[in-house]
Amino acid sequence: MIEPTTTTIVDMGNMVRSNHGRPSKDDHNSSTSSFQEGDGEDHSASSADGSHLTGSNSDTQSDGRSSYMNGSTGQGTHENIFTEDGKTLNRARCCFILTLLAAACAVGTVVGLISSKSQTENFEAQFEEVAIQVIDTSNANVQNVFHALEALSLTTTSFMKQSMEDGNNQYPDGFFTLPDAELQLGNARQASRATVVGYAPIVQNAVEYALWETYSQDNLGWVQESLGQYNATGTTSNEFFNPNIWYLEKFDANGNQIVINQQTALTCPSRSETDDGHDEYYAAVVQESIMVEDPINGPFVPIWVESPPPKTNEPSHLNFNLMADPIFQLAKQVIDETKTTTFQDICSTSSTWFDNTDFEGVNDLYSLVVTPVWNAHSDNANIVGYYFAAVEWSNFFENVLDLRNQDPILIVMESQCGDKAFSYLIEGANATLLSTNQDVHDHSKQYESMTYSAEFATFAYNNNDAIAMKDETGNVICSSTTFTITVYPTQTFEQNYTTKQPLYYTLVVLSIFLFTILAFCGFDWLVQRKQSIIMNTALRQNALVSSLFPKNIQKQLMEDMDAEAVKNKTGKAGLKSYLNNEATELEEEQLENGTKSKPIADLFPETTIMFADIAGFTAWSSTREPSAVFTLLEAIYAEFDSIAKRRGVFKVEVVGDCYVAVTGLPDPRPDHAVVMAKFANDCVNRMFRATRKLEVELGPDTAELGLRVGIHSGPVVAGVLRGDKSRFQLFGDTMNTASRMESNGIPGQIQISQDTADLLKAAGKEHWLKERDVKIAAKGKGELQTYFLHLNSSAHSSHASSTGTVTSAGDMSEDLDLPDPGEVLERRNRVAEWTVEVLAQQLKTIVVMRKTFEVTQDSAAKMRELEASSLSQMPESKTVIDEVAECIKLPDYSASNKQMSTFDISEITLDSELLEELRSYVQTIASLYNDNPFHSFDHANHVVMSVNKLLSRINAPDLDECTAQEIHDHTYGITSDPLTWFACVFSALIHDVDHSGVPNAQLVKEGAPVATLYNSKSVAEQNSFDIAWDLLMEPSYENLRSTIYVNETEFKRFRQLVVNSVMATDIVDKDLKALRNNRWDAAFDKTEKENELRGRTLKATIIIEHLIQASDVAHTMQHWHIYRRWNERFFKECYQAFLDGRADANPAKTWYKGELGFFDFYIIPLAKKLKECGVFGVSSDEYLSYALQNRKEWEERGEDMVKEMVRSLRREQLAQARKSRHANAETDL
Repeated sequence: MIEPTTTTIVDMGNMVRSNHGRPSKDDHNSSTSSFQEGDGEDHSASSADGSHLTGSNSDTQSDGRSSYMNGSTGQGTHENIFTEDGKTLNRARCCFILTLLAAACAVGTVVGLISSKSQTENFEAQFEEVAIQVIDTSNANVQNVFHALEALSLTTTSFMKQSMEDGNNQYPDGFFTLPDAELQLGNARQASRATVVGYAPIVQNAVEYALWETYSQDNLGWVQESLGQYNATGTTSNEFFNPNIWYLEKFDANGNQIVINQQTALTCPSRSETDDGHDEYYAAVVQESIMVEDPINGPFVPIWVESPPPKTNEPSHLNFNLMADPIFQLAKQVIDETKTTTFQDICSTSSTWFDNTDFEGVNDLYSLVVTPVWNAHSDNANIVGYYFAAVEWSNFFENVLDLRNQDPILIVMESQCGDKAFSYLIEGANATLLSTNQDVHDHSKQYESMTYSAEFATFAYNNNDAIAMKDETGNVICSSTTFTITVYPTQTFEQNYTTKQPLYYTLVVLSIFLFTILAFCGFDWLVQRKQSIIMNTALRQNALVSSLFPKNIQKQLMEDMDAEAVKNKTGKAGLKSYLNNEATELEEEQLENGTKSKPIADLFPETTIMFADIAGFTAWSSTREPSAVFTLLEAIYAEFDSIAKRRGVFKVEVVGDCYVAVTGLPDPRPDHAVVMAKFANDCVNRMFRATRKLEVELGPDTAELGLRVGIHSGPVVAGVLRGDKSRFQLFGDTMNTASRMESNGIPGQIQISQDTADLLKAAGKEHWLKERDVKIAAKGKGELQTYFLHLNSSAHSSHASSTGTVTSAGDMSEDLDLPDPGEVLERRNRVAEWTVEVLAQQLKTIVVMRKTFEVTQDSAAKMRELEASSLSQMPESKTVIDEVAECIKLPDYSASNKQMSTFDISEITLDSELLEELRSYVQTIASLYNDNPFHSFDHANHVVMSVNKLLSRINAPDLDECTAQEIHDHTYGITSDPLTWFACVFSALIHDVDHSGVPNAQLVKEGAPVATLYNSKSVAEQNSFDIAWDLLMEPSYENLRSTIYVNETEFKRFRQLVVNSVMATDIVDKDLKALRNNRWDAAFDKTEKENELRGRTLKATIIIEHLIQASDVAHTMQHWHIYRRWNERFFKECYQAFLDGRADANPAKTWYKGELGFFDFYIIPLAKKLKECGVFGVSSDEYLSYALQNRKEWEERGEDMVKEMVRSLRREQLAQARKSRHANAETDL
């Protein structure tokens, strides 16, 4: 076992000698032979000193022989030693083999345990992620129901208040029928996915009882109207309408009357008797029921308006007294105490007040959600009615998982009272009720401890525990609706993460050790056979080398050989050293001295490369600040990096928004394609969730970003490209093909090449693949057949169609999917939350400003007087357009401005009540926007984003080392006033509230009431301002107002800024346009000299107005895709007005030339003004550049795009018609 090392040393010595120019091995042997075979006499005759030479040679020869003899003696000694130690070596070999066998068993066991533990940890991690997602999403679904009812309540209060102010309602508060009831309630029912949504007023006493009989008969027309809106047929009949408030007396089979109290309803006794998803309590014991008028003792809560409306020619349950239902009694008592929305458990689907034959046979449980309706938007308002919704529990758990996750999980809901428990099975997008009376999960499973529990929808019952209900004997009974949600994995879920791999790994380890033992035995036999020969050769060569070189020379030769080995460290070893940051001193010296050495590079024949690009990123980033762009990239790529580390994937580089990764190097692995497929799937899933979370922080359209992934397998050249900044690079056709896979892919999909697909098929993963319907045309490759990768998913991404084309507004398929109301509501809530965050940041700055400047506050009475005088209902008030000011005086600079910059805004915390008021205001504003394609809440937030971006450029001008005073002067005082920033963002939010979708000229032509009210001037803009301002002046927003302004000066400045900003969005009014142009010329005419203060004030005012103007049309000065999308929405809005008869000309005929004129005479001059004023930094150059590019692009492609937009609208109309016909057919069935 020692001889190979000796042989290596000798061979190395020979190689070194050859490198130093000394005699080669053959020459040395020849010379040695001449000394051994030469004649002494021949040598002595050659020189006078021959005797000496001969003697010398003789001595040398003698020494050589002596050395050889000594070597022979040493060899014999070693042979004796080997013979004497033979038994010891044999025992050592046996011990070694036994040790290997023991190690094989130990390592195999450890590998099996580690692999099994890894599977278990992966299973637990995946389950925890799914459980958290289920709990969070189900809570959000409950919150959507609350938001839908609360928005409906706010709308009803506003209508009711307006009706009372107009003198149209002579009945008590709450006796009200919402206009277009089915549209309003139906939208809320669809958004909340409730079975029934209804309204019930409060009838307090006998006097109101009589009035209600009259009112309900006089206003019964809503039923016919709602049936028409509900696509029903037939006529209503008053024959089945009972104007009296009634309830049912219930009798059992023996004719005895049954009394159902609150305790009976709360305990739901039927759930221990049936397990079919319904509460059979009423059906089991109630054999007969008779309709009885309620005694006139009040209060009553009769059902009045509901969706879906009562069926025609059938007895309805209108005027049924909800106070006769114990569940509603509990809900009312909770609301009376907490003044908030609540939800209670419903034991029966056959309860009179929400039973509807359209929903018979639904195998599910229900909950009752009730929200109060107030007679005013104030703290001292009274509850005058209730909106209620009956919601299936399964709706809370449907669509809570990603489409890619189809593995079933179990949910158990348990009441904290201990009297209710029911179970659901969630499988993909569906939720199925398993049991209504018990926890059905298997308690014997080993993953019993893996449960994930949390309180369910705590926001819905945070105050309910304060309500103590009592039974008929006066004892307190449990009335809490608090539920605990517990998520359990199922056996199917576990099986997807549990395989026989641990056993296979153990067998492989044992096989490797067994092969090693056999190889060792064979090798040892060969070593023993040749041991004598090797020993003799080693001794002879060692003696020869020792005779030729001194010991110090031998040591130097060995060091030179080591240095040469380090110098020639290339290939895979060099790459691995570089990637592990193992730079030697020699390598560093070579870099410093510029010494050329062999490059560090090698060929890796089996790799898989992934290119992942963020689809829509370029257009998205054109609307954001640079910090927001990097926030997105850092968040997403950090997620990818964590996945790569967990999966063992090597991240190559990030180029812009493209992420490049590889498997199979630097350490080759046979499963490189499978690992990369799993990594890509994880990245797509993580991207889907991350963008939805980031939308609250980064604003609208963030959730629309998708990941386009391409994968290809093959050989690749990898190496270190040395230079000033050394980089690890990949080269080869595999890289090019992987890039083509990505660039020809579809957002949200993973496209793989044929080569990668073959590797996955060979690995038994053929079920992951779906062949693409069409071949792709790749540059330099021709047509290629590709596949889409779908792990644990049978559905396509929402970003793509099965044909391989991106679904967008401008490229719609025949089977157009109309937006789901629930998804639209969820997205609107996320965008609204982002707007709240933007406004809250400015409110924090205002708070800091007041602390710094010690602003004086006016009395509350004075502020209320100012606010009252500003309302639009004041008879002597002017219209908004009359308030437009030429100059708005902003605060002067003071030393406190410098001190203000030292505050850390992130440390400021706003009051929770203030944030709730701000959130309520933004959500109410969102609900007041009409569902227009262009003039909508989405567009308002797009304007908010642009305003915020431009203001941030003002706040950070491109000046080197300037003082606070210089920044103030450079920006004309805009940066010194946080109230100005807030006012601009606020104006952007409200500027199109209640826009009707037609221009002002059309409203004037139609003689609309708002046109008359505002003297046919800037009709939509003035109406939007008045609605938003009056809403802000409501008593419920007192904290918000007191944070925005605290004295008369701030109040007037805030209102004036909002007035000027909102009016500036009317770019059609010739008078306003001329006034703005004149003021611009006066402000920036360098030849005109005027008062410095007035000039600064005038410039600040005109800049603010042009800022809001530019933001209103910001899509024309942003990326082409952004412009195209909003241009198409505006065209759709105008085209719809034409189809509705609210426009004289077909916009398709003039749209192309109209856009060119719009660019030439408004957009480009406006962008040049932004640059001319000199305060917007690089953003002005960016806006002007995009405007010129979009104008050029439109000139080349605009005519074709107009035709495509018309075709898209027609396809959308056909899809809507098909959907309506399908809905009608289902209704008929």
